[in-house]
Amino acid sequence: MTATVLAPTPALAPLLVAPRLLIDLGLLLWPKLRGSDSAGIVRLDAIGDFVVWLPAAEALVAHLRASHSRVVLVANQLWAPWAARLLQVDEVVPVDTGLLEKDLRYRLAVLWRIRGLELGTVVCPTFSRIPGDGNDAVVFASGACRRIGNLGYRSRSQVARALRSLINLGYSRLVPADTAPRADRPVTEAENNAAFIRGLGLTPASHVARLPVADDINLAPLALPKGPFAVLIPGGSFPAKAWPVERFVEVGRALKGGGLEVLVSGSCGEHALCQRLADDCGGRNIAGLTSLPALGEVIRRARLVVGNDSAGMHIAVAVGTDSLCVMWGGSFGRFIPYAPELLPEGLIAHAVYHRMPCFGCTGACLLQPVEGKLPCIAAVPVSTVLSTLSEILAGEAPTAAHNSRLSNS
Repeated sequence: MTATVLAPTPALAPLLVAPRLLIDLGLLLWPKLRGSDSAGIVRLDAIGDFVVWLPAAEALVAHLRASHSRVVLVANQLWAPWAARLLQVDEVVPVDTGLLEKDLRYRLAVLWRIRGLELGTVVCPTFSRIPGDGNDAVVFASGACRRIGNLGYRSRSQVARALRSLINLGYSRLVPADTAPRADRPVTEAENNAAFIRGLGLTPASHVARLPVADDINLAPLALPKGPFAVLIPGGSFPAKAWPVERFVEVGRALKGGGLEVLVSGSCGEHALCQRLADDCGGRNIAGLTSLPALGEVIRRARLVVGNDSAGMHIAVAVGTDSLCVMWGGSFGRFIPYAPELLPEGLIAHAVYHRMPCFGCTGACLLQPVEGKLPCIAAVPVSTVLSTLSEILAGEAPTAAHNSRLSNS
């Protein structure tokens, strides 16, 4: 039987990464600029990563503002405007990470712009600092005399480890942020973010983000339901890890039968998927109609959020709304499920999953797909999700014993 890859192409695929790596390694030879009093932070990962990082980001920005005349954030353009709103930085430089990966001309233009910022200190707090992903390139292109990076995780790939060891020569300081392994559960991304901040001698206010109410957001055009409603988020970073939409339809119908209106949310690119779900369950599609701050306020007003491993799950936690995530195995435990002891008291952020021996794979799935879906996500039945939703809506947090039973559904 031929294995089928169902996850994104690994970052070290030679034909795609080689040109980027050559540029990044060449930047190691660029001369450093004369030290300035400006500081930069480089963070290029996805929306959910930003939400999880927010408490550590606030502590880092406050520290840099106290000791530098200017603080600049180089960020993924998907969340850069939101970061400008939430973090007290002087400038945000948005980066199209898709073009940064695929278009060498764009990559060079971005690096030249970074050079012009004349930064004296640059901090790269990303735990998953993958060779060629752009984070290191931005740090080196800055010409900053003081470069602080996250030592990050130990890759399973010997090639990746060797490349990172070489690239690490470009940093003046590497902070080991990987916390001690636990016997009861994986170490979460929130804990790794906090460990990096502690390595700098700082203390984050909390492990879990709390988004302030955005009073200036006008939600009137969305015509939110006047009664209680739930938000369904059927998309994900790649389709194979998203629970089948037909099962979301059953969940949506059950929620409506229980007295909740249903809103379906997603990106502009997921509009058709969300429209199908909304049409089939009697809900309303708001995919692509909300900014990130507006989506936060919609979720804050919702009774419940149900979705895949996506930014919406982290936003729900950050605004204090109960949530249920249908979870795959690739990054299990690092982001979702949330460790109960890290959550605010009374908040439910539950995950339903079908545990398999390969959980925590992080890379491409080599198992045979099930109707285009990862086997671990395809194995989660509707009945399990519905029974868990009933408990959450009744105000009962699913117990650890119940969760263990769910993992073997």
